[in-house]
Amino acid sequence: MNISEKESLFQPGQPVSPDRFEGREDIIKDILKYFPAVKSGNPQHFFITGKRGMGKTSLANYISDFARNNYSMVTAHIMNDGVHDIDELVIQIIERILNAIRSEKWSSKIFKVIGNYIDSVGFGGLNIKFKPPEDELKNIKDNLAFYLSDLVSEFKDKDGLFIVIDDINGLSETPEFANWYKSFADTLATSVENAPICIMLTGYPEKFRRLYDHNPSVNRIFHTHELKALSDADVERFYTTIFS
Repeated sequence: MNISEKESLFQPGQPVSPDRFEGREDIIKDILKYFPAVKSGNPQHFFITGKRGMGKTSLANYISDFARNNYSMVTAHIMNDGVHDIDELVIQIIERILNAIRSEKWSSKIFKVIGNYIDSVGFGGLNIKFKPPEDELKNIKDNLAFYLSDLVSEFKDKDGLFIVIDDINGLSETPEFANWYKSFADTLATSVENAPICIMLTGYPEKFRRLYDHNPSVNRIFHTHELKALSDADVERFYTTIFS
């Protein structure tokens, strides 16, 4: 194979594919230890912080890949860069889930229930767009915990749902998102029975502090990990593994 056809391992700002991911063993171990609890119906929330280029998206990709392959979870990754609106975020979450399950045989029941709110777009209708009316969108936003639980209950051969909301930086600017997420997490934990749902948010450290300033109670919702620069030993292992 020509070297120009190989995957470049040095692309600042680009996530590393899960099979190339190296380092962060302690953080990964600490995150994965909660997955048996998620599978048993106890929802978990993670917040991954770090400066630009520290590998937040790569870590989220790795955990998402692990959840899909080892815990038989449906995974949905929302690239939230530039989105400041909770309504749009909710639409993206539902769209990513629908696109992730569309090839499953059991998904027909879900699509039948919400068929009036979806549309297929793109070449050959390969992408699903979720287009609920304004009043229905408000209902979903206000009751997202129950809505997600209802969706997961229809997953016939899957054991849960893993959602990544990648880059909440814009959403952290006002108290609205902090208060909404706190309400969503509390409802998921206290009012929804058997919720095998795990959600991972990523953002800059100052953005998490902004959420805390808006609503200090968010601090108890998340298992928080800050990614710092890799140690010399991690870098050496990376080079040794990749170039072997």
